[in-house]
Amino acid sequence: MQLDRTRIVVRERGILDLLDLSLQVTRAFLVPLLLIFAICVTPMLILNYLLIGWMADIPYGEELTSDDLAKITRYVTDMLALIIVEAPLVTALMSAYLGKVVFLQQPTIKELANECGSMLPQLLVCQGLLRGTAVAWILVAFIPREGAFGTSDFLLLLIASSIMLLRSFRPYLIEIILLERNPLFGKRNTPSMTIRRRMQMLHGPSSGDICLRSFACGIATFMLFFSVWGTFIFIFGVLFNQWVPGAWMMKLGFPLAFWTVLGFMTVVRFLTYLDLRIRQEGWEVELRLRAEASRLAGKLA
Repeated sequence: MQLDRTRIVVRERGILDLLDLSLQVTRAFLVPLLLIFAICVTPMLILNYLLIGWMADIPYGEELTSDDLAKITRYVTDMLALIIVEAPLVTALMSAYLGKVVFLQQPTIKELANECGSMLPQLLVCQGLLRGTAVAWILVAFIPREGAFGTSDFLLLLIASSIMLLRSFRPYLIEIILLERNPLFGKRNTPSMTIRRRMQMLHGPSSGDICLRSFACGIATFMLFFSVWGTFIFIFGVLFNQWVPGAWMMKLGFPLAFWTVLGFMTVVRFLTYLDLRIRQEGWEVELRLRAEASRLAGKLA
């Protein structure tokens, strides 16, 4: 790995520049990103369908009653909340891939899986437990099928809202785990850079700027979602002359539209993480020094 040779020019950027750069990065690595996206998201589409797909079972071809509208509203809110909680863990492989290709590497799926597997304890504890992914799955599994919006649905929305607020100030947990590879716990009597300490060091000094960028990205996420969802409805209507979303559009197209946008926002999050390190830590200088030290060590060896 040549630390001073990157595909992306290492410099500070504004949020609009980062969104534009995200489009260019997505276009440049579209095929591998789509492959990784499909590998990661397909199991989640199936799992979420098994967990709450039954909520969308209403007579779509008939005039909807108030009960039908309540059911579909419940399905939409629960599905959005569930995907929001799952997204960072599910797209972790994409973050690992981007961390490699930035430094002119071409990793295989097996190499990425091995890297993520080596950090699995950190991912499960930090993202699965502390950030509520496993809790949300357990909660959704016990949602009663009878009745309308209930306590379990409210708790799921509360978890998703809390996680969104936490991510607004601490969005780069996955990048810290997979790219910086910090341990969960330090060794006794030996100061070490644990995940908790690294999170505080990276996010603390720029918490206000991070929050504003997270807010802007949140607005962009939902605007893009409505655009993609509308595109799906238009394509389905042209192909099948059915302009009102039916069962499969709600059960498959709706979550796929949201996952598609979150896949793109994973690229945005990765680039904002790099930009934060450049602004806060002078990462460009650090990379050049580390690259020169690596070459010097090779010559001495």
